[in-house]
Amino acid sequence: MSLTSIPRRASAAFTTSGSVRMRRMSSMGSDGTRRPRARTTAIPRAATSVRSMPALEVRDLTITYGDTRAVTGLTFAAEPGEVLAVLGPNGAGKTSTIECLEGYR
Repeated sequence: MSLTSIPRRASAAFTTSGSVRMRRMSSMGSDGTRRPRARTTAIPRAATSVRSMPALEVRDLTITYGDTRAVTGLTFAAEPGEVLAVLGPNGAGKTSTIECLEGYR
């Protein structure tokens, strides 16, 4: 087997598609340096300014496993467009609560 029979790999510049190169070029400034990306993201709010009903409302949620209560008396409301975080230590019932809201429990 000679060295000429081994196929050579093309450099990345020749294998990249034109659309990818165009996207990369559009993120560069006129001097050829890369422009920094924006570090903020807009979260769209409801189209109306009138307060409507909550997107999610929970009142006095209780989850039990046999005689053990995993969650007791949880109440909260989430408005449309609002971001909600569920925080707590291990075994506090975070996953059980989310699964209950999703209909798994």
